[in-house]
Amino acid sequence: MSLQEEDDLKLLADLGLTINQAKIYLSNVQSGTATAQILSNTSGVGREDVYHTLPSLQDKELIIKHLSSPNRYEAIPLKDAVSILLKQKEKQFLGLKEKTDAFTSNFNNQTVGGEAETTQEIKFFSRNNPERGPVLKILKQVKNTVYWTSGYSEFIHILNNLEVEALARESLKAVRRGVKMHVILDKPLSGKLIEGCSFVIHPVNKLIKHKNFQYRYTQTPPETILILVDGKIAFIWTTAKDFHLTPFIWTNNPSLANLAKVYFNTLWEKAEKPAPSKTSG
Repeated sequence: MSLQEEDDLKLLADLGLTINQAKIYLSNVQSGTATAQILSNTSGVGREDVYHTLPSLQDKELIIKHLSSPNRYEAIPLKDAVSILLKQKEKQFLGLKEKTDAFTSNFNNQTVGGEAETTQEIKFFSRNNPERGPVLKILKQVKNTVYWTSGYSEFIHILNNLEVEALARESLKAVRRGVKMHVILDKPLSGKLIEGCSFVIHPVNKLIKHKNFQYRYTQTPPETILILVDGKIAFIWTTAKDFHLTPFIWTNNPSLANLAKVYFNTLWEKAEKPAPSKTSG
């Protein structure tokens, strides 16, 4: 058997055929209408196995049986066969996807509020992936408050990055359901208020004007960059510079979360209120 023939058989196997089915089908394509004996000779599959395999190829609509004496078999064109097998694979994949979606949903419902709340943990992340990262996950679950410290320039840069669009959408959903989001930034030299900025991510423009989104200014950039969720979950970055690209710590440890809360509240009390007008958003 040549390498090309091996590759052809492997491709058909990947599409759902057994090796014997693939051998017999390809032999039938090459030989034209043929008897089981001829297909056995040309495919190298034993005659008894050919007889056992042909009905399954008929069920898959890849081979047509001609009633004669002896019976003869005709393979449909290869292009049509591949199309049929691909559709069967696609149907199989969609069915599997439905089952896995149901499985993960049920599993998450069983674990949310379980181990994550009862087990005190500290996790180290090399870099957050906004599309599936821990910050996005916790924003979907937040109930009361989100506290965030950031440098002004970094804040503007992040919220103009299309990679955080999912985070922006979840943040907007959060404030609309009553979550209070408080942000501490250093005061820009330009004096330009956040409301005066135009962001490329549409949900951000609504978020910063919502009544539940508030921010205050400090004279110097915060030395620690953190996000504190519901006073219980803390994200603490290892550096204040380019923090969206740097490692960070996730923890639900009460002592560390309380330290983050005290730090934020201390800055918040001393920070300057910009007193912008707010709309419901």
